[in-house]
Amino acid sequence: ATRKGVEDCAGELEADYLEKLQSAVAGVEAVLATAGPETETGDVKALQAACSRLDEVSRLLAERLMDRAMEAMLRATIRQMAMN
Repeated sequence: ATRKGVEDCAGELEADYLEKLQSAVAGVEAVLATAGPETETGDVKALQAACSRLDEVSRLLAERLMDRAMEAMLRATIRQMAMN
């Protein structure tokens, strides 16, 4: 979901923020990559920490995506009202 959001808002996001997002995603992926056949789960605490960091970093992205969705709904409502 984060990657899709970045694609959708890439032109609106500053380079340093994109780096933070990519770093947070890479952190989650790195922890997931440590899951071996012997544990099948990997380091749960490390995964929770990496996900928490991603949640924190991606908050601005989520707000931008929500703003876009609300604007689209408002435009659709206005169009519908104009047709009636």
